[in-house]
Amino acid sequence: MPPVSGAEMAAILRRAGFRSVGDRGPHLKLRSPAGRITVVPMHETLARGTQRGILRQAGISRDTFARLREPRTVARGARSSLESGREGLPARRDL
Repeated sequence: MPPVSGAEMAAILRRAGFRSVGDRGPHLKLRSPAGRITVVPMHETLARGTQRGILRQAGISRDTFARLREPRTVARGARSSLESGREGLPARRDL
């Protein structure tokens, strides 16, 4: 399993449907739609054992993790995550 950061692990869990329910220090607490609670330390790099423990808490298989980790492609005409919530604001300019 390739190393990931705490922020990347949290993003992967969010793609799986988890929502943030709190934090304490450098730890983020996430809840699944089914009610499972998972705690992610927001470290620069998570150890393999920590990654496995998080996935075990979350009930996510390694295959599902790998699929959720793959880069997403944005369909033509679809809005990227950077553009969401920008209605009524001026367009961004590339520098």
